[in-house]
Amino acid sequence: MPISANARYGVVAAPGGLELVQELLNTCARGITQRTADLLDDAGTAQEWADGMLDRLGVPRAAVTPVDIAALRELRDALRETLHGRPVPVAEEITVEVGGDGLVAYGGKGRPSARIRGAVLAEVLLAQARGEWPRFKLCQFPPCDLAFYDGSRNRSARWHDERCGNYVNLITSRERRRRSS
Repeated sequence: MPISANARYGVVAAPGGLELVQELLNTCARGITQRTADLLDDAGTAQEWADGMLDRLGVPRAAVTPVDIAALRELRDALRETLHGRPVPVAEEITVEVGGDGLVAYGGKGRPSARIRGAVLAEVLLAQARGEWPRFKLCQFPPCDLAFYDGSRNRSARWHDERCGNYVNLITSRERRRRSS
């Protein structure tokens, strides 16, 4: 059974193809809890997660190797750094195919990591072209850092859900009270 990184945290899925980007980023939420494992640390969970991603892309499943896992981690970390305002260059060939129905889709050739990386980067490119990329953010509560889509009208969301906002506000309030006493 494929694993969903977003589902395990209860994160609202980003619209359209940005969910693929969000899935990759949320394979590891840095520090959210000590019990949260990186889905790309274990070959078994990495395979289950990749199967779900390949199913979404409509391409055949394939065995994920340690090389694939390292490539997926590299892209995840580069995208995370980019969203933190520290762009990291990543090169990937993006393959698309024109089907018999005349529709263009992600290509199904190459290593599983190349298929997923190409699709994720294509979705980032499309989101940038549509002006949606600035709505894609990382939760600003440092122990969380989950990827989310800011659907607010003014694009001002800072946390992936109200719990993280409540934690930040509680900490800030306690700090103010401590300083004033």
